[in-house]
Amino acid sequence: MFKYIFILCLIFSNLLVCKDDLSKLLKHQIKNINLKRNSNKYVIGPWPGGLGVNIHSVLNHLVHCELNNKIPVVYWGSNSFYYNSTGFNGARNVWEYYFEPTSNLTYHASDRIHSFQEKDFGKFSYYDTSQEKRDKANELFKKYIKIKPVIEHKVDQFYDLQMAGKKTIGIHLRGTDKVTENKLVTPETIIEEALKYADEETQFLIASDEQKLLNKMIELLNGKKVIYYECYRSQDGSPLHIHRGKPSYAQLGEDVIVEMSLLARCDMFIRTLSSISAIVLYLNPKLNYVLLT
Repeated sequence: MFKYIFILCLIFSNLLVCKDDLSKLLKHQIKNINLKRNSNKYVIGPWPGGLGVNIHSVLNHLVHCELNNKIPVVYWGSNSFYYNSTGFNGARNVWEYYFEPTSNLTYHASDRIHSFQEKDFGKFSYYDTSQEKRDKANELFKKYIKIKPVIEHKVDQFYDLQMAGKKTIGIHLRGTDKVTENKLVTPETIIEEALKYADEETQFLIASDEQKLLNKMIELLNGKKVIYYECYRSQDGSPLHIHRGKPSYAQLGEDVIVEMSLLARCDMFIRTLSSISAIVLYLNPKLNYVLLT
């Protein structure tokens, strides 16, 4: 009897040892997997510029990540133009003020941050909005760049109240410092073009970073229904990303994302050369548009 009990105890103790060894093995494998994932982590930092050029930079880095089996983490810290010392929308990382994380990895202070681009990076820019580029960018947006629900809610609210079931032509005109890069297309030229695609029921959604330009286009569309998102616009021609005072830089960034999301839901889009108007075409690669230069 005691012999059998001894044998059973021996078997049971061996099982416990095996279980312990198996647990250690699993922990070791998980550790190796995590080390491998972290070695593939690729942290994308901010570009010294406005929100549109920064999103283009992220897209170009994402191409590099896919080509090189890297796991992207976007981290925009205090050197971002949109940084707010108290955070924004429940986040400290400026990227996450506006977007969900691009992966389940996170930034650590010891991580190398990549801001500048190399040879195998994507070639997204507002100068090239070919259908191929639009489709690829849209694919990257769907996979990695998801606007935070708190911002999507504001977009949906405006759309449901002002745009749903109504033919809407979107117009985007950059002002402020954009004239240092490209010749300004006059509001008169833009409105003349927009009216070619309008009927009596058409309304116009206007987005601009400069109040003077918005006012002029409203004046030129006298008698037509004009809608726009209520947000801060430059009053003196100064670029918004070097604006001082209220609202915060963080809020200015959110306003841009709301506007570009609404423009992407229009039936027709009249654009000038700018990073934001290019992103509108990435968000909706089937949107018909006219580029005025």
